[in-house]
Amino acid sequence: RTGGERQVSTISAPGSAVIAAEELRQRALEFIQTYDKIVTFCTIGGRSGIFCKKLVDEILEVGYPADRADELRRKIINMLGGIAGWVHTGGGLVDGAGRPTHRLHPWCSAFMDMFPIQGLELVFDEFSPVPQDAVSLIACKSACGDATAVPQRLLQMCSMLPPEVIDDSLTQAMQNCGSYED
Repeated sequence: RTGGERQVSTISAPGSAVIAAEELRQRALEFIQTYDKIVTFCTIGGRSGIFCKKLVDEILEVGYPADRADELRRKIINMLGGIAGWVHTGGGLVDGAGRPTHRLHPWCSAFMDMFPIQGLELVFDEFSPVPQDAVSLIACKSACGDATAVPQRLLQMCSMLPPEVIDDSLTQAMQNCGSYED
């Protein structure tokens, strides 16, 4: 998630470090030796999925043993559903100082209906332009008869599909994605 998003809140995972993407990229070899799992996440998993794949590719390019590539891919994973899935399953949030909070930055206005959760305060700049990455979701919602159901269906699908199906789908989707940087 971006710095602005993390200042509002991030996932509450006691005992886990929340690290910005750039720091993770710079210290990846150190972190894969230190932690059992490295989990990337964003609002719904798209930006972080692309980052996760690129990070694994970068680590392999700098000389990580190719015969351990599958092990690396199991160690560095993307949180399917992102912070939206996290709060929908009852996960807590903390602010930039680590204090519990009910505030959340949805990344952009197109993602606001992913968070119909009682007691959650959505915080974002309503005048900021919709990021290019969100245009596909907006088009999908427009084409659907019940546009408000699309986010809920996406989150439900993420929780029902077996991990190997999701991983295969994400891999195929990433092959068709352009590059993205926060």
